[in-house]
Amino acid sequence: MRRRRIVLLTLAALAVGGVVTASLLVWRPLPGCALENVPELAAPLRSQAEHDRLYAQVPFVIEAGGPAGSQDGGRAIVLGMRHTSDESDPQIAALRARFAALRPTLVLVEGRLGWHFGGTASLLPRFGESGEAAALAAATGVRCRSLEPAANDEVADVASEFTPAQVVAFYFLRVFTSERDAEKWSGPELDAEALALLSKRGRRTGFPEALLDLAAMDAFWNEQRPDSAPADWRDLPQSALYRQRAGTWLQRIAERINAFRDRHFVAAIAEGVAAGERVLAVCGSSHAILFEPALRAALAQGR
Repeated sequence: MRRRRIVLLTLAALAVGGVVTASLLVWRPLPGCALENVPELAAPLRSQAEHDRLYAQVPFVIEAGGPAGSQDGGRAIVLGMRHTSDESDPQIAALRARFAALRPTLVLVEGRLGWHFGGTASLLPRFGESGEAAALAAATGVRCRSLEPAANDEVADVASEFTPAQVVAFYFLRVFTSERDAEKWSGPELDAEALALLSKRGRRTGFPEALLDLAAMDAFWNEQRPDSAPADWRDLPQSALYRQRAGTWLQRIAERINAFRDRHFVAAIAEGVAAGERVLAVCGSSHAILFEPALRAALAQGR
């Protein structure tokens, strides 16, 4: 009986240890910010020309709120970074230095990260600068949240201006062009992967019947292909999906989505500062450059 009890206790201890170890190695998607309100921007986003003049600043840094070095009252540092997963990139050293100096009480990052197995050191290679910020937060017990709006809210906003087929096509092509280039898809493999992605994007946007298969995508592209785009959507470059206010319908969808995200980013940072948090926010440099005037105006108004 005594031996059996010892064996059971040993097994229980191993089971508990396994659960604890697993919890340390399993990274779940980051929770979003439960915002009470996402108001319209208090000031316009910068123009593309203004953005281009500031783009050389790497990282692009916004400091707002209380005085530098103060540990009292709300304060924010926003690091607008060129996306990187390279630990030797000087931007990563800058991120670590800013984290140490600010001693944030809240870390906000672009992206939702996602399910991942590995230690904190694995987050930078997997998720880039947002992963590194999440790792720093985890190592110091600081809350880390996603800056992103809920996916359903984002889709609803863009669908208020564009057709379901255009919405599905954009989200599909954004992922497809990235995966195609990274994985070097070609031939039958390319179409098989494309069909799986198209179906998935249809379901995730809530428009599963907008583009049912690749034949439907081909027909849609023949009718609505932008003049500057290739005849076959399979050859579309990723750059055709970059945001531009007066561009093709693909570029205008990208602009609409990113402007909606910018609004959410600003609201999340401003709400944290208003609550007295020391906020470190990490996002792409273009976002930070464009929304800086709006963030400063929101903080000035106490929004």
